[in-house]
Amino acid sequence: MSTVAKIFVVVNLLLGVAAFGSAATLLGAQDDYKSALETASKQFEELKAQYGKDLDDLNQQLNTQNNRASQAVADRNRFEAEVATLKNSLAEAQRINQNNLATIETLTKEIQSANKINTDNKDWLDRLAAEAKKATDDANKARRALDDEINNRVQLEQQITNLNEQVATLMAEKGDTEKELRNANFYLAEYRKRLPGGLEPSQGAEGRVLNVRGNLVQISVGTKDKVRAGDLYHISRGSSYVGMIRITNVEKDSAVGTFDSDYSGPASPPQKGDRAYPGN
Repeated sequence: MSTVAKIFVVVNLLLGVAAFGSAATLLGAQDDYKSALETASKQFEELKAQYGKDLDDLNQQLNTQNNRASQAVADRNRFEAEVATLKNSLAEAQRINQNNLATIETLTKEIQSANKINTDNKDWLDRLAAEAKKATDDANKARRALDDEINNRVQLEQQITNLNEQVATLMAEKGDTEKELRNANFYLAEYRKRLPGGLEPSQGAEGRVLNVRGNLVQISVGTKDKVRAGDLYHISRGSSYVGMIRITNVEKDSAVGTFDSDYSGPASPPQKGDRAYPGN
């Protein structure tokens, strides 16, 4: 029930009580007037108390509604303030978003430009890498050629060294041979002077001393090597001249000669392994 309706109910009740009082006055002759008045008064007080309580409840509810309305107004004001703040924030966010979109567009263009530059640089780097690889390959090829040339030069130098050593050895052997030949010719000339009938040239092959027993010397060549009795053989050891032997006995594979100590060289006497070669 609304407050206005309750007020109308109270007014009607008061008017009813007043009408009832007027009726009681007119009916004063009746015996139960007093009782009815008391009952009506009691009911009036009860109604008054009840409606007073209802009025207090209504006032309390009205206050509550007013408080709620005030709270709602405050909430609405706060909400409107928040909405305004959110609108401002949204506007700022939209502005920032527009700026970001512009920035993103600018960055996109820069990235595209950078990608193009990167592609150009990649092509340039690929060409540079290819040129560097070719240069490296050429350098390695040149290095290998140089190494081969160095190796060939080292081999040639080694060959030259070996040839020089061989030449030196041959020269030394030549010197030794010439020295040996001079010694042999000297002793042969002296030996020839002592032989009244002369000396026939020897046709035998070169050999080695097999055994030495006193002044008898066995050599490793014989009749199969065209050695003859009476042949003269020189004996030498390295570059040193030993002396001469005169062949006295000849077999197929060996011969024995007599060593003439009167015409011996500085390496005398003969030893096993000495060189034996024919003399003229």
